[in-house]
Amino acid sequence: MQAINVSGGGEPSMGRTPPLRYPNTDRILSGDAGEPYTLETFVDYLSENHCIELLDFLSETKTYIDAYRASAPDICATKMTSDSRRLGKQWKSLMSTYITPGAPDELNFPQYIRATLLDRTNVMILPPSPAVLEPAMRYAHEMLTESALMPFIQSIRLSGNHINRNNVNGRNNMNGRNNMNGRNNMNGRNNMNGQNNVNGRKNLSPSSEPHGSGQINLRAISGPSSNTMYTLRRVRGALENGGGYLLSD
Repeated sequence: MQAINVSGGGEPSMGRTPPLRYPNTDRILSGDAGEPYTLETFVDYLSENHCIELLDFLSETKTYIDAYRASAPDICATKMTSDSRRLGKQWKSLMSTYITPGAPDELNFPQYIRATLLDRTNVMILPPSPAVLEPAMRYAHEMLTESALMPFIQSIRLSGNHINRNNVNGRNNMNGRNNMNGRNNMNGRNNMNGQNNVNGRKNLSPSSEPHGSGQINLRAISGPSSNTMYTLRRVRGALENGGGYLLSD
């Protein structure tokens, strides 16, 4: 799977932070952004555009942190316990999936972050503290905002999904049929292919938009993919169990 370019060292530029009238990353991840910027749509966008690894990494580090804090009193610095063995396996899975060079979902963190994470020994006896993960989590969150949030918002604006599809100028338009007042959709023109027609232009289904055209292919209309649902379950589980770790400080 394509690695996500988050290299460059230091703190990433936040010059592409969205205007205040649009939701920020935390609002979307917490489910507070509302239509059309829902968590489901955002996860589906990330999956379609090979950015899902960032969110997967954040949710899996949250799982590790929760398990570590629940097991901390039982971790012994001199011998392996069932808790330390389980945490050590989780840590190794994180490293082999996202951090080790050539990993299947490798994230291109700056070298100083990567080296700190990989420079952990005896993890089966003394699993690394959650504090070791904090720089990587902050960086992943910032890159999720910088690399994915604005393109996601722009894709919705371009696709017309930012307009309530069931309401055109205050009239209820029922899935492309004549609205409740007996009128056709906006400007008196017929709705094409059962899709909303705004200002007489055909609103392309996201599934029909070509990749690379500036209009991102979203699959929210046809329903989320299995990969989307898997990530959604993990993110929601993390949020329900004190999900501040997924969000910025």
